[in-house]
Amino acid sequence: MKKLMRFCPKMRWSDVANFWTLMAVVRDQIIAACGNYLIIDHYRQVNSLSDVSRARRKFTAEEYQAALGDHNAVLTALKAGDVETFRSACSKHI
Repeated sequence: MKKLMRFCPKMRWSDVANFWTLMAVVRDQIIAACGNYLIIDHYRQVNSLSDVSRARRKFTAEEYQAALGDHNAVLTALKAGDVETFRSACSKHI
């Protein structure tokens, strides 16, 4: 978590390749925390389709920076153990 918290605010548009790799790791860890392997498996299948969609869609620098802000808010709430802020940040991002 500390590594993720240090990395996210520093990321810029030029880090786009690393961004998707890092976000896959973050999402896997968040989903794995539920402990339900059916949900984890389902999420990975959905995420694979999302990866294809992202590859076809061209994000602008502004959209990418907005996503980074959303992810940072999610990670900050997660680190603080603030369930309501975490839920709100996830909903805003989705």
